[in-house]
This record gives sequence, structure tokens and C-alpha cells, in this order.
Amino acid sequence: MAAAVAMVWKWIYNEQMGILNSGIRAVGGEGHGWLTDPHTALFCIMLVGLWMKVGYDMIILLAGMQGISNTYYEAAALDGAGPIQQFFKITIPMLTPTIFFVMITGIISGFQVFDVIFMMIGKQILRTRVPKRLLCYSTEPHSIMVIRDMQRQSPF
Repeated sequence: MAAAVAMVWKWIYNEQMGILNSGIRAVGGEGHGWLTDPHTALFCIMLVGLWMKVGYDMIILLAGMQGISNTYYEAAALDGAGPIQQFFKITIPMLTPTIFFVMITGIISGFQVFDVIFMMIGKQILRTRVPKRLLCYSTEPHSIMVIRDMQRQSPF
């Protein structure tokens, strides 16, 4: 699924015929190379990652919230608790296992970003601000030498 999502967003960000640049040109602006510009490539990829993850997380959290019985809120309201106290004293503690699950799956999906980056940028990965350690996954045999050269020339 990540490959299909990456290809759709690559078409959206396309410099010549992408939907985003077409919309900008329609209002009188000038198109931009979203994935080829080193200043915007990383942010565009981060946006795709957020788009892929947020919907899933919201459904999981919604299911967890629907599992909390209304009797807790009714009892708290009878005891004089306001909405903010109910949120922090009932909702958050009861959602702790769900929040933990969402955090763990988020960490795991954070380690699985190579395919999205490689599908969106491909061979242009050497010219963008994508982290250098991702070059280790390159299929080209000279990638290790490129990493060493970049580390020697990098000001960081």
C-alpha cells in the first residue's frame, strides 16, 4: 500500500502536470519542483507520512473512546466534575492502553519509511535533504563510496 500512496503523491507533486502545481498555476502562481528542491523535499515526504498515519490512528483512538462506558462520566458529573476534569481523570486514563498501542505502531511505521522515500524521489535522493543513512539502501554498488564522500564534504 505504501508504494501506491507514494506514487499518487508523486503525481500530485509532479513539476509539470501535478495537481498541486496545476492549482497554483490556475490562480496565477508559478509551479515548483516540490520533490527536486532540497528545501521542500523533506517536508513533502513528511506530509505524506502524516497523511498515511493520522487516519489509522484516529480510528483506533475513536474505537478506544467508544469503549469507555458512559456510567463513568455520569458518576463524575454527579460528583461535580467538569468536562476538563472528566477528560483528564476518566478519558485519558481509560485510553492509556490504546494510546500506548498507537505510539508503538507509530514508532514501528517510522522505521518503515524507506519505500515511500525511494518511490517518491528515486535516483534524485542524492540531491535532496533526505538523511544520508537512507543511501545505504540504494541498489547501486557505489552507494557506500557516495556516503563516505558526502560525509567528508558535509559541514555537519
